[in-house]
Amino acid sequence: MTAGAVPSLAGRWPGAVLLALAIGGCGPGATYTASELDQRPFPLQPVDVDFPAIAGPGQYYGRLELDLLIGADGTVEKIDVARADVPRAFLDAALRAFSASRWEPGRKAAHQVRSVKRIEVSFEPPPMREGRPLMQPES
Repeated sequence: MTAGAVPSLAGRWPGAVLLALAIGGCGPGATYTASELDQRPFPLQPVDVDFPAIAGPGQYYGRLELDLLIGADGTVEKIDVARADVPRAFLDAALRAFSASRWEPGRKAAHQVRSVKRIEVSFEPPPMREGRPLMQPES
């Protein structure tokens, strides 16, 4: 066989196994969407995104959509940004927070599996009273 040639698998594997491998629906490296899971992944603790200190309350508005690739061990393996209409500092804060988060992995047929979870993060300014955020104590 020459370098780069792909050996024929015909006759070596049952057709059902080849079909399953072709569609990516089984095996240890398979990744499942939410609709394919028996139990969807969920965070083991709340994921707190630290708001960056920036000037101007108008920059607080915006939304992110992140696709988290959650491993069968509950770690976040990869994050893809599906949508981001916030300043870069907010995107970076969300990426840091979700990268460090731990999850109960998704399950398929009672087994922990790798899956993708879409997360929406909305950034809004804190409620104000008399020019100060409500959560800020009076000085």
